[in-house]
Amino acid sequence: MQNPDPLSLPDLTDAQLQQLLATAWERVKKLIEGMDLANEYYGEGGYDRQAWNQICDGLSRKAMGLMMVLAGPAHPYMAKDCERAVRETAGVTPREGGMREALQQQVAKGGC
Repeated sequence: MQNPDPLSLPDLTDAQLQQLLATAWERVKKLIEGMDLANEYYGEGGYDRQAWNQICDGLSRKAMGLMMVLAGPAHPYMAKDCERAVRETAGVTPREGGMREALQQQVAKGGC
């Protein structure tokens, strides 16, 4: 990672914190809705494995979204660092194209 240490970044502003909390709360509400659905399904005698797989997949996606929202302030350059790592691993430099080009090159080489 070539970006500065998050501790060296300036403090968050009031507006940034309000936006962070509002966004996180929306994600938490969606997670609660998913848990309510799971509890309701169980309460009605739902044991179907496929339905539970879908419910759990939805919950895990909602939880991952919440984690990403909350990780943003601590790791503001995470997305760019991840993209750079994938691009370097695929052997694609920015002048050769973006992520789509990197994946296409890997598929063409038989690497995916």
